[in-house]
Amino acid sequence: MLVAYWLAITYVVLPILIGLITRKIERERLSPYLLSQVQARISSATRTKKAAAVVSTGLGIFVLLLGHRWAGGSLSLWVSAVLSVTIFLSTSALLYLRFQSTIKSLIEFRMSKFVLSVLIVSVAWISNVYADVLMISIAGDINPSDLPSAKAGILAIVGLMAWTAVVSLLAFIPYFLLALSPTFLISEKSLRAKSSLFLKLPQHAPKRPATVMIDLTLFVGLAFSIIAPLHVIDLTNRNGAFEPFLRNLVTFASFHAKQNTCAGPQPNGSRFAMIGYERVAVAVPDQELGYRFKLVKCPPSQRVERNPSKEKAQVALPTIQFPL
Repeated sequence: MLVAYWLAITYVVLPILIGLITRKIERERLSPYLLSQVQARISSATRTKKAAAVVSTGLGIFVLLLGHRWAGGSLSLWVSAVLSVTIFLSTSALLYLRFQSTIKSLIEFRMSKFVLSVLIVSVAWISNVYADVLMISIAGDINPSDLPSAKAGILAIVGLMAWTAVVSLLAFIPYFLLALSPTFLISEKSLRAKSSLFLKLPQHAPKRPATVMIDLTLFVGLAFSIIAPLHVIDLTNRNGAFEPFLRNLVTFASFHAKQNTCAGPQPNGSRFAMIGYERVAVAVPDQELGYRFKLVKCPPSQRVERNPSKEKAQVALPTIQFPL
């Protein structure tokens, strides 16, 4: 199946694509001095058109890789994540460039600042809650507050996922607004064809304006920005290497000691983190999960005294006698 897919791409799709590009070159009369004219057109293109070109190219590559995956091939998670982030960022840039004045007006609106503040506080609070839940599921009996560096690393990952989900859901707003806009739903050609039934207008219609094609690219890019990041988050959570990565991150962040007499004999390669005066956290190597964590209480003979006795210095204050 995989071989048939790439044969179809090589001998069917690729010749059609080359033919369309050649036809475009002949129509635009770019054949003499092709390279210099293409460079001149790229440099003279607006930032909106450049962003739309990046979105279109990224979507084309993603569809090609998705077909490769459906045909039975393997697709690296990092490749799909990098490609998804590239399309997401270019779509965001295209959205801003296309509706720059509207976005600036919304930013200057007072209520938008209040809504943004509430959103930031809510996402930060929810990320902190889920980071604690994830730390407890990984470290077991160890309190997340006892490992602040590890908690900060887990919080950064959870916060990144939370903001990715929030931004993907917020992309629904411009997606539906763009879908309901008349300039997108009703093209000039279809509107003229329907009007000719009553007004007897000629069937010939002018070219579709470039803004409609940009809106179409933005529409598809927004649809991808809604679905793909959420799918990547789901794949990350279901990936078998994700939990060992988190456990190694916790060990790297908080377990620095290679030996600890308080914990007693432990397996080779164990790491230790002193917690308070009477406890020590132990990270034991595991072949499947990377590390397993447990909490050990120190024997009374090896506990650290909280308030070691120190001889207080005796200070003699001078006395002064005044004659009466």
